[in-house]
Amino acid sequence: MSGLSGFRSVRLTGAVIPADALVRAADGTMPGQAPSDYGLIGTLTVTAAAARAWDVLLPAYHSWKTGLAKLPDGDPATGYTRDKWLLPLLYELGFGRPVALHGGIDLPPGLGETKPTHFPLSHQLAWPADKPTAALAIHLLGPGIDLEHKTAGITARAPHAMMQEFLNRSPEHLWGLLSNGDSLRVLRDSSSLARQSYLEFDLNLIFDNQLYADFRLLFTTVHASRVTPRRAELTDEATDPRPEDCWIEEWRTTAFKDGARALEALRDGVATAVTALGTGFLNHPANTPIVDALATAPGAKEDLHRWLLRIVYRFIVLFVAEDRDLLHPE
Repeated sequence: MSGLSGFRSVRLTGAVIPADALVRAADGTMPGQAPSDYGLIGTLTVTAAAARAWDVLLPAYHSWKTGLAKLPDGDPATGYTRDKWLLPLLYELGFGRPVALHGGIDLPPGLGETKPTHFPLSHQLAWPADKPTAALAIHLLGPGIDLEHKTAGITARAPHAMMQEFLNRSPEHLWGLLSNGDSLRVLRDSSSLARQSYLEFDLNLIFDNQLYADFRLLFTTVHASRVTPRRAELTDEATDPRPEDCWIEEWRTTAFKDGARALEALRDGVATAVTALGTGFLNHPANTPIVDALATAPGAKEDLHRWLLRIVYRFIVLFVAEDRDLLHPE
Protein backbone atom coordinates (compact mmCIF):
# COMPACT_ATOMS: atom_id res chain seq x y z
CA MET A 1 0.00 0.00 0.00
CA SER A 2 1.44 3.38 -0.96
CA GLY A 3 1.16 6.78 0.70
CA LEU A 4 0.25 7.50 4.33
CA SER A 5 -2.83 5.29 4.04
CA GLY A 6 -0.54 2.39 4.91
CA PHE A 7 0.07 3.85 8.39
CA ARG A 8 -3.04 3.38 10.50
CA SER A 9 -1.84 5.41 13.48
CA VAL A 10 -0.79 8.55 11.60
CA ARG A 11 -2.99 11.61 11.30
CA LEU A 12 -1.79 14.65 9.35
CA THR A 13 -3.79 17.87 9.64
CA GLY A 14 -2.98 21.15 7.94
CA ALA A 15 0.36 22.10 6.46
CA VAL A 16 2.72 21.26 9.31
CA ILE A 17 4.64 18.97 6.93
CA PRO A 18 3.68 17.55 3.52
CA ALA A 19 2.55 13.92 3.47
CA ASP A 20 5.11 13.18 0.77
CA ALA A 21 7.92 14.03 3.20
CA LEU A 22 6.66 11.39 5.64
CA VAL A 23 6.28 8.76 2.92
CA ARG A 24 9.81 9.41 1.71
CA ALA A 25 11.10 9.44 5.30
CA ALA A 26 9.59 5.99 5.78
CA ASP A 27 11.55 4.87 2.72
CA GLY A 28 14.72 6.55 4.00
CA THR A 29 15.02 8.84 0.97
CA MET A 30 14.79 12.27 2.61
CA PRO A 31 17.92 14.38 3.27
CA GLY A 32 19.78 13.62 6.49
CA GLN A 33 18.76 10.00 6.96
CA ALA A 34 22.19 8.43 7.19
CA PRO A 35 22.92 6.73 10.55
CA SER A 36 25.40 9.48 11.42
CA ASP A 37 22.65 12.09 10.91
CA TYR A 38 20.70 10.33 13.66
CA GLY A 39 23.73 10.39 15.95
CA LEU A 40 24.24 6.65 15.63
CA ILE A 41 27.75 5.29 16.01
CA GLY A 42 29.60 2.27 14.72
CA THR A 43 27.65 -0.01 12.41
CA LEU A 44 24.24 0.66 13.99
CA THR A 45 21.65 1.43 11.33
CA VAL A 46 18.50 3.52 11.72
CA THR A 47 16.40 0.36 11.29
CA ALA A 48 18.36 -1.44 14.00
CA ALA A 49 18.11 1.56 16.34
CA ALA A 50 14.34 1.71 15.82
CA ALA A 51 14.05 -2.02 16.51
CA ARG A 52 16.08 -1.67 19.71
CA ALA A 53 13.88 1.21 20.90
CA TRP A 54 10.78 -0.86 20.08
CA ASP A 55 12.01 -3.74 22.21
CA VAL A 56 12.43 -1.36 25.16
CA LEU A 57 9.21 0.63 24.73
CA LEU A 58 6.73 -2.17 24.10
CA PRO A 59 6.98 -3.64 27.63
CA ALA A 60 7.24 -0.11 29.08
CA TYR A 61 3.94 0.80 27.42
CA HIS A 62 2.12 -2.25 28.78
CA SER A 63 3.57 -1.68 32.24
CA TRP A 64 2.32 1.92 32.13
CA LYS A 65 -1.15 0.77 31.07
CA THR A 66 -1.26 -1.79 33.89
CA GLY A 67 -0.33 0.88 36.41
CA LEU A 68 -2.97 3.27 35.08
CA ALA A 69 -5.70 0.77 35.86
CA LYS A 70 -4.69 0.85 39.54
CA LEU A 71 -4.96 4.63 39.93
CA PRO A 72 -8.06 6.23 41.50
CA ASP A 73 -10.88 7.32 39.22
CA GLY A 74 -10.47 10.91 38.08
CA ASP A 75 -6.69 10.92 38.51
CA PRO A 76 -5.22 12.72 35.46
CA ALA A 77 -2.09 10.57 35.92
CA THR A 78 0.21 13.28 34.60
CA GLY A 79 3.19 12.62 36.87
CA TYR A 80 2.85 8.86 36.55
CA THR A 81 2.57 9.05 32.76
CA ARG A 82 5.60 11.32 32.45
CA ASP A 83 7.83 9.12 34.61
CA LYS A 84 6.69 5.70 33.43
CA TRP A 85 5.92 6.28 29.78
CA LEU A 86 6.55 9.63 28.06
CA LEU A 87 10.02 10.43 29.37
CA PRO A 88 11.22 6.87 28.59
CA LEU A 89 9.67 7.27 25.13
CA LEU A 90 11.54 10.51 24.51
CA TYR A 91 14.73 8.96 25.86
CA GLU A 92 14.52 6.14 23.32
CA LEU A 93 13.89 8.76 20.62
CA GLY A 94 17.23 10.37 21.43
CA PHE A 95 16.06 13.28 23.58
CA GLY A 96 17.96 12.27 26.70
CA ARG A 97 16.39 13.99 29.68
CA PRO A 98 14.54 17.16 28.63
CA VAL A 99 14.78 20.04 31.10
CA ALA A 100 11.71 20.20 33.37
CA LEU A 101 10.08 23.64 33.46
CA HIS A 102 8.51 23.69 36.90
CA GLY A 103 7.29 27.25 36.40
CA GLY A 104 6.50 27.10 32.69
CA ILE A 105 7.60 29.97 30.44
CA ASP A 106 6.53 33.61 30.43
CA LEU A 107 6.64 35.53 27.15
CA PRO A 108 6.72 39.34 26.89
CA PRO A 109 3.38 41.12 26.51
CA GLY A 110 1.96 41.09 23.00
CA LEU A 111 0.07 43.81 21.17
CA GLY A 112 -2.56 45.29 23.49
CA GLU A 113 -1.26 43.38 26.52
CA THR A 114 0.26 44.88 29.66
CA LYS A 115 1.52 41.76 31.42
CA PRO A 116 3.66 38.79 30.35
CA THR A 117 1.70 35.78 29.13
CA HIS A 118 2.26 32.55 31.02
CA PHE A 119 2.52 29.20 29.22
CA PRO A 120 2.60 26.17 31.54
CA LEU A 121 4.90 24.01 29.40
CA SER A 122 6.35 21.03 31.21
CA HIS A 123 9.72 20.61 29.44
CA GLN A 124 12.00 21.94 26.76
CA LEU A 125 15.31 21.34 25.01
CA ALA A 126 17.36 24.47 24.38
CA TRP A 127 20.50 25.37 22.41
CA PRO A 128 22.65 26.66 24.04
CA ALA A 129 21.22 25.66 27.38
CA ASP A 130 22.01 28.88 29.28
CA LYS A 131 20.86 31.55 26.80
CA PRO A 132 19.00 29.66 24.07
CA THR A 133 18.60 31.04 20.58
CA ALA A 134 16.76 27.88 19.53
CA ALA A 135 14.57 25.54 21.56
CA LEU A 136 12.02 22.74 21.32
CA ALA A 137 8.83 23.13 23.36
CA ILE A 138 7.59 19.95 25.06
CA HIS A 139 4.37 19.52 27.01
CA LEU A 140 3.72 16.15 28.63
CA LEU A 141 0.39 15.38 30.28
CA GLY A 142 -1.63 12.39 31.44
CA PRO A 143 -4.39 10.47 29.63
CA GLY A 144 -6.98 12.11 31.89
CA ILE A 145 -6.34 15.41 30.13
CA ASP A 146 -7.99 16.23 26.80
CA LEU A 147 -5.64 17.86 24.27
CA GLU A 148 -8.48 19.65 22.48
CA HIS A 149 -10.38 21.10 25.44
CA LYS A 150 -9.61 22.52 28.84
CA THR A 151 -9.97 20.11 31.74
CA ALA A 152 -11.80 21.59 34.71
CA GLY A 153 -9.55 22.08 37.70
CA ILE A 154 -6.42 21.04 35.79
CA THR A 155 -5.87 23.04 32.61
CA ALA A 156 -7.12 26.60 32.13
CA ARG A 157 -7.22 26.17 28.35
CA ALA A 158 -6.88 23.46 25.74
CA PRO A 159 -3.28 22.17 25.72
CA HIS A 160 -3.13 22.11 21.91
CA ALA A 161 -4.27 25.74 21.62
CA MET A 162 -1.86 26.78 24.36
CA MET A 163 1.08 25.09 22.63
CA GLN A 164 0.20 26.55 19.24
CA GLU A 165 -0.06 30.08 20.61
CA PHE A 166 3.28 29.67 22.36
CA LEU A 167 5.02 28.52 19.15
CA ASN A 168 3.46 31.41 17.23
CA ARG A 169 4.75 33.94 19.75
CA SER A 170 8.18 32.63 20.71
CA PRO A 171 10.96 33.36 18.18
CA GLU A 172 13.22 30.67 19.68
CA HIS A 173 10.63 27.89 19.49
CA LEU A 174 9.69 26.74 15.99
CA TRP A 175 8.60 23.14 16.74
CA GLY A 176 6.87 21.52 19.69
CA LEU A 177 5.85 18.10 21.01
CA LEU A 178 2.55 17.56 22.83
CA SER A 179 1.39 14.29 24.38
CA ASN A 180 -1.01 12.89 26.95
CA GLY A 181 0.41 9.38 26.64
CA ASP A 182 -2.36 8.18 24.35
CA SER A 183 -1.13 10.18 21.36
CA LEU A 184 1.88 12.25 20.38
CA ARG A 185 1.51 15.44 18.35
CA VAL A 186 4.15 17.40 16.47
CA LEU A 187 3.32 21.09 16.06
CA ARG A 188 5.03 23.97 14.29
CA ASP A 189 4.79 27.75 14.33
CA SER A 190 1.83 28.50 12.06
CA SER A 191 0.42 31.65 10.50
CA SER A 192 -3.04 30.06 10.28
CA LEU A 193 -5.31 31.00 13.16
CA ALA A 194 -8.44 29.37 11.76
CA ARG A 195 -7.23 25.82 11.16
CA GLN A 196 -5.22 23.41 13.26
CA SER A 197 -1.98 22.03 11.87
CA TYR A 198 -0.20 19.05 13.37
CA LEU A 199 1.19 15.56 12.85
CA GLU A 200 -0.22 12.98 15.27
CA PHE A 201 0.77 9.43 16.13
CA ASP A 202 -1.81 7.32 17.97
CA LEU A 203 0.42 5.64 20.55
CA ASN A 204 -2.32 3.34 21.82
CA LEU A 205 -2.97 2.05 18.33
CA ILE A 206 0.74 1.51 17.67
CA PHE A 207 1.54 -0.40 20.83
CA ASP A 208 -1.77 -2.19 21.43
CA ASN A 209 -1.71 -3.57 17.89
CA GLN A 210 2.08 -3.79 17.58
CA LEU A 211 2.20 -1.65 14.44
CA TYR A 212 5.97 -1.71 14.10
CA ALA A 213 6.01 0.01 10.68
CA ASP A 214 4.13 2.95 12.21
CA PHE A 215 6.57 3.07 15.11
CA ARG A 216 9.50 3.07 12.73
CA LEU A 217 7.98 6.10 10.96
CA LEU A 218 7.58 7.77 14.36
CA PHE A 219 11.20 6.97 15.19
CA THR A 220 12.57 8.35 11.92
CA THR A 221 10.37 11.48 12.02
CA VAL A 222 10.28 12.47 15.70
CA HIS A 223 13.83 11.46 16.64
CA ALA A 224 15.66 14.22 18.51
CA SER A 225 18.13 14.62 15.64
CA ARG A 226 15.27 15.87 13.45
CA VAL A 227 14.64 18.98 15.59
CA THR A 228 18.16 19.65 16.88
CA PRO A 229 19.70 22.72 15.19
CA ARG A 230 22.53 21.44 13.05
CA ARG A 231 24.60 24.53 13.82
CA ALA A 232 24.56 23.46 17.47
CA GLU A 233 26.68 20.53 16.41
CA LEU A 234 29.37 22.73 14.85
CA THR A 235 32.44 24.08 16.61
CA ASP A 236 31.96 27.68 15.48
CA GLU A 237 30.81 29.24 18.74
CA ALA A 238 30.27 32.61 17.07
CA THR A 239 27.31 31.17 15.14
CA ASP A 240 24.20 30.99 17.28
CA PRO A 241 21.91 28.02 16.67
CA ARG A 242 18.72 28.86 14.79
CA PRO A 243 15.47 26.89 15.20
CA GLU A 244 15.01 26.58 11.42
CA ASP A 245 18.41 24.88 10.93
CA CYS A 246 17.15 21.36 11.57
CA TRP A 247 16.40 18.32 9.45
CA ILE A 248 12.63 18.32 9.86
CA GLU A 249 12.47 21.91 8.66
CA GLU A 250 14.62 20.98 5.67
CA TRP A 251 12.28 18.06 4.98
CA ARG A 252 9.34 20.45 5.03
CA THR A 253 11.01 22.91 2.67
CA THR A 254 12.22 20.18 0.32
CA ALA A 255 8.78 18.57 0.10
CA PHE A 256 7.07 21.89 -0.62
CA LYS A 257 9.59 22.68 -3.37
CA ASP A 258 9.21 19.21 -4.89
CA GLY A 259 5.44 19.63 -4.74
CA ALA A 260 5.65 22.93 -6.60
CA ARG A 261 7.77 21.30 -9.29
CA ALA A 262 5.27 18.44 -9.50
CA LEU A 263 2.44 20.93 -10.03
CA GLU A 264 4.40 22.56 -12.85
CA ALA A 265 4.90 19.16 -14.46
CA LEU A 266 1.21 18.35 -13.91
CA ARG A 267 0.19 21.56 -15.66
CA ASP A 268 2.30 20.66 -18.69
CA GLY A 269 0.92 17.13 -18.62
CA VAL A 270 -2.67 18.40 -18.55
CA ALA A 271 -2.01 20.62 -21.56
CA THR A 272 -0.50 17.68 -23.45
CA ALA A 273 -3.42 15.42 -22.53
CA VAL A 274 -6.02 18.02 -23.60
CA THR A 275 -4.26 18.42 -26.96
CA ALA A 276 -3.98 14.67 -27.52
CA LEU A 277 -7.60 13.95 -26.57
CA GLY A 278 -8.95 16.89 -28.54
CA THR A 279 -6.98 15.91 -31.64
CA GLY A 280 -8.17 12.33 -31.32
CA PHE A 281 -11.83 13.28 -30.98
CA LEU A 282 -11.72 15.65 -33.93
CA ASN A 283 -9.89 13.20 -36.17
CA HIS A 284 -12.28 10.33 -35.51
CA PRO A 285 -14.66 9.90 -38.51
CA ALA A 286 -17.68 9.40 -36.23
CA ASN A 287 -17.27 12.86 -34.68
CA THR A 288 -18.11 15.05 -37.67
CA PRO A 289 -20.98 16.68 -35.68
CA ILE A 290 -18.39 18.04 -33.26
CA VAL A 291 -16.29 19.40 -36.13
CA ASP A 292 -19.37 21.01 -37.66
CA ALA A 293 -20.37 22.53 -34.32
CA LEU A 294 -16.91 24.03 -33.86
CA ALA A 295 -17.24 25.69 -37.23
CA THR A 296 -20.72 27.13 -36.69
CA ALA A 297 -21.87 27.17 -33.06
CA PRO A 298 -20.82 30.12 -30.91
CA GLY A 299 -18.91 29.08 -27.78
CA ALA A 300 -18.38 25.53 -29.04
CA LYS A 301 -14.59 25.76 -28.71
CA GLU A 302 -14.88 26.82 -25.06
CA ASP A 303 -17.37 24.05 -24.37
CA LEU A 304 -15.07 21.44 -25.92
CA HIS A 305 -12.13 22.72 -23.89
CA ARG A 306 -14.12 22.50 -20.65
CA TRP A 307 -15.21 18.93 -21.40
CA LEU A 308 -11.68 17.90 -22.25
CA LEU A 309 -10.45 19.32 -18.94
CA ARG A 310 -13.25 17.49 -17.16
CA ILE A 311 -12.11 14.19 -18.69
CA VAL A 312 -8.43 14.82 -17.86
CA TYR A 313 -9.10 15.70 -14.22
CA ARG A 314 -11.32 12.64 -13.82
CA PHE A 315 -8.37 10.58 -15.01
CA ILE A 316 -6.11 12.29 -12.47
CA VAL A 317 -8.51 11.52 -9.61
CA LEU A 318 -8.73 7.89 -10.72
CA PHE A 319 -4.95 7.58 -11.04
CA VAL A 320 -4.37 8.99 -7.54
CA ALA A 321 -7.04 6.74 -6.03
CA GLU A 322 -5.54 3.74 -7.81
CA ASP A 323 -2.02 4.65 -6.65
CA ARG A 324 -3.25 4.72 -3.03
CA ASP A 325 -5.10 1.41 -3.35
CA LEU A 326 -8.46 3.07 -2.75
CA LEU A 327 -10.38 1.71 -5.75
CA HIS A 328 -10.71 -1.93 -4.84
CA PRO A 329 -10.70 -3.91 -1.58
CA GLU A 330 -7.81 -6.29 -1.06
